[in-house]
Amino acid sequence: MSEELLKNAEEAEKAGDYAKASELYLKAGNAFQESGDQNKARDCYLKAAINGAEGVATKGKADKVGFCYFNAGLAFSKLDRPEKAVGCFESAIKNARDEPWLGMAYFQLGVAYDLLGEREKSVERHEKAIPYFMKVDNTKMVGLSYLSVAMRYFLLKKYKPAIKACEKAIPYLERVQAEGYVGDCYYYMGYSEQKLNRNIAAIDWLKRAITYYEKTNRQERIASSYAQIGYCYGELGDYKNMFEYSKKAIEILEQGGDKAILASAYVNAARAQIKLGEKTGAAEHLRKAIPILEELQNRETLLYSYVQLVNLYDELGMYREMLEELEKSIPLMEGDSPQTLGNWYYKMGRAYNELKIHDQSLEAYIKALEIYTQAKDEESMGNAQMNIGGQLVHLNRYKEAIIHFEGAIKHFQKIGENQKIGRCYYNISLAYIRMEKYKEALNPSEEAIKYAQKIKDNEIMAATLYNMGNIYIKLNDAKNAMKYLEKAANLYQQLGNREKAMKCSEKIKRLKLGVWLPDLP
Repeated sequence: MSEELLKNAEEAEKAGDYAKASELYLKAGNAFQESGDQNKARDCYLKAAINGAEGVATKGKADKVGFCYFNAGLAFSKLDRPEKAVGCFESAIKNARDEPWLGMAYFQLGVAYDLLGEREKSVERHEKAIPYFMKVDNTKMVGLSYLSVAMRYFLLKKYKPAIKACEKAIPYLERVQAEGYVGDCYYYMGYSEQKLNRNIAAIDWLKRAITYYEKTNRQERIASSYAQIGYCYGELGDYKNMFEYSKKAIEILEQGGDKAILASAYVNAARAQIKLGEKTGAAEHLRKAIPILEELQNRETLLYSYVQLVNLYDELGMYREMLEELEKSIPLMEGDSPQTLGNWYYKMGRAYNELKIHDQSLEAYIKALEIYTQAKDEESMGNAQMNIGGQLVHLNRYKEAIIHFEGAIKHFQKIGENQKIGRCYYNISLAYIRMEKYKEALNPSEEAIKYAQKIKDNEIMAATLYNMGNIYIKLNDAKNAMKYLEKAANLYQQLGNREKAMKCSEKIKRLKLGVWLPDLP
């Protein structure tokens, strides 16, 4: 069939009937393309374009000029040259009278403009095609033209006109039993409703789309519809259905399909599982999504996925896995705001601390502080310095630790963060105790108590009172030691910490007996 069409095209070309030759070359190209011979198909399309141009140049019969342009436009479309196709189709329309192919010229012109990104023009040309298709009773093309209008409106983010165009398309497409295209209409109606935040309506249309796609076995569109339905349920707060429909999409797409939709389904499944408290399953889906998102260079969703995965590992106590994801994603975070990058190093510091790798934890917190300083974020700077101090204590570098705790206090004072100020003073007193500088530990301990009283932080107050008692033991001041230990015992009793309360009482008893306790816990 393809060879016969090619032979007829060559004969028409030799006879100088360029309009017919271009039409036959075009048909031959389509035939070769269907048979899988892409090279011959491309040659035929090229000859179709040449003959179309030749027909125009020689100004064959006046009624054939437009047809030559039309065939040349079709050929250039097949050759992926939309800029050439636009010129040919515009000229075809200009030179046409009332030819039966005029509707198709407008339709194909709309397609070419869409490929060039000129979607407003694409909508206009598709709309102009409709009355010509109606005139020749081409019901299917009327429906497809309305559907094409809807798709372009959707891409233009004009969702209400997109829905109306789909509603117009459906009766025509149903009349010719074009079930796959009817499914597309319901799909774009559902997708548009979702964009308008009308999620209940979106779910209804998308479920209708699936019934049509199932008839035509369009698995990828079924999966895409499931994914969208899952997203809509998530917006409605129905996370169980969000997960179920995302899972249905995943089951289809893991067999092969659109990677972008698969990644989206993984992320939505994870979102649902996070809400449902299924943290391990959520982490698994995010791990599957990340390499696809990296391949697709979908930065926004990739960033979200890394953040969620890191948070999940943190909550699950999987700190080595947490560190692995943190380190892998630093180049991505470097392209974001300083605050985000600083938070990333801060999380690294936390993970290393949980693993008791204090030197690397210190490095990460210092890096976070440097970045927070650029962002001039007082609270974050304070948090970083407080944690730097904590790591220095672990590394027995007490003098440096005190400097950082004092630095943290200055930041927290600017924003009135009294709880953290109190905790910094408590940590300073501990550092002095570790250095056996007991007198120096008294003042920061008193400051810690003052701030703890302000915000009723009974835990830090009890711990500080207990330390004060121990400090006075070291200073051979039994009277003050018992005073603070009694206060600590009462507070621990209120907090329900019987073990600590009994420890205080035991020390008081021994002090009354004159038995000193040289050790400080």
